[in-house]
Amino acid sequence: MAQNRGTIVVLNDTAAIAHYGCKVVMKRIVDEVAAAGFEVKTVSVYSTWRVHQKLIDQAAAVIVNGEGTLHHSAQRAQTLVAVAPYCAARGIPVFLINSVWQDNSADMARQAEDFLLRFVRESRSEKQFAAAGLKAKTVPDLTLGWNYRAAKPAPQRSGRVYTDAVGMPATDLLYRLFREDAGSRYVTMTPPGGHRGDYSDYDFERLPAPFDRTFPLTLRLRLRQIMKRTLLIRGKTKNAIRRMKGHLEMVPLEGFMAALESSELVVTGRFHGVCLCLLTGTPFLALTSNSHKVEGMLEDAGLAHRIVRPADVRAVLAHPPEWSEDDAKKAKAFVQKARRGQKAMFASVLSMAKTESS
Repeated sequence: MAQNRGTIVVLNDTAAIAHYGCKVVMKRIVDEVAAAGFEVKTVSVYSTWRVHQKLIDQAAAVIVNGEGTLHHSAQRAQTLVAVAPYCAARGIPVFLINSVWQDNSADMARQAEDFLLRFVRESRSEKQFAAAGLKAKTVPDLTLGWNYRAAKPAPQRSGRVYTDAVGMPATDLLYRLFREDAGSRYVTMTPPGGHRGDYSDYDFERLPAPFDRTFPLTLRLRLRQIMKRTLLIRGKTKNAIRRMKGHLEMVPLEGFMAALESSELVVTGRFHGVCLCLLTGTPFLALTSNSHKVEGMLEDAGLAHRIVRPADVRAVLAHPPEWSEDDAKKAKAFVQKARRGQKAMFASVLSMAKTESS
C-alpha cells in the first residue's frame, strides 16, 4: 500500500450521527481513501469546513460526502457547496460524491461548477445537475459497496420487520403498523449505547473544533445543535417508552443485518434501510422520504413498484406485492452496478488528488 501521499479532508462526516447507514457510508470513504495511502481527516456533519480552512489550504484534496444534505437550498447545503469555489481559488482538488441534488438555487449550481467531479446517487439528481448545465455521474449509494458477509447458511425468512423513518409522523405510523401486525418486529436504525463507534478498518481523525478566531462560529453551531436536540426530545421520549415496554429493538449493526436477512418483508422509512435491504436481497416496501432520494434510487434499480406513500401503506400491507424472482435479480444487479461504479469513482477522485511531491 502507498504511504504518505498527503492528507485528504472529508466534509460532512455523517458517522457522527448514531445511524447504521451513515456509519457504513463513512467506513467506505475512509477505507478507500486510507487504503490508497492518504491520511484521512474528517469534518463532522455538526461542524463546518470554515473553521478548518488552514488545514484545507494544505490538503491533497477535499471530498464532500453529499449524502442527503444537498436539497431545497437548505442552509447547511449552501455552506457545504461553498467549499468548492474556496478550494478552486487555491488550486485544491475538490470533489462531490455520494450526493442527492434537488431543487437547489442557481447560486448553489454556480458554486457547484467548481467541483472537479460530481457523483450523485440517483438519476433524478443527475438530471437536475444537467438542467443547470453541469455534468454529474450517477453512482449508487456507498452502502451498496460494503463488503458485507451474509450469514451462512441463509436463515429461513419469516415475519415482518418495521424500522423508523426520517420524520416523527412517519416513524409513528410505522410503529402503529408494527403494533397491528402480530409477530412482527420494530427495529430502529440507531445502534444502542456502547455500539456507536466508527466502523472503519483504518485510523482517521474527526477534527475537533479549533480554539481560535473561528470559535464564535463553532459556538453558534453548537447552540443550534442543542436547540435541534431539544426539539427532538418528544420523539426520543416516545422511543424510550417504546423500548422500556419491549416494543422497540435497538441492536448493534450485526443484529440489524440479521433481522433483515431473516425477515420476509421489511417496511422502512429510511433511505439506508432500503439500501441494506438491496444489499441483503431482502424484500421491502419503502416509504417516501424528505427528498427524491428513495424514488430516484428505486427507479434506477427498476424497483419503483416497491415505493409506498405513507397514506397508502396500510392498504398495501393488506395485500403486499410479491417479491418476485425478477425483483431479486434486479436488486442483485443494482448492487453489482453500484460496486463497479464506486470502484471507478474512487479511482478517478484519488488519481486527481495532489501528492506531497506535486
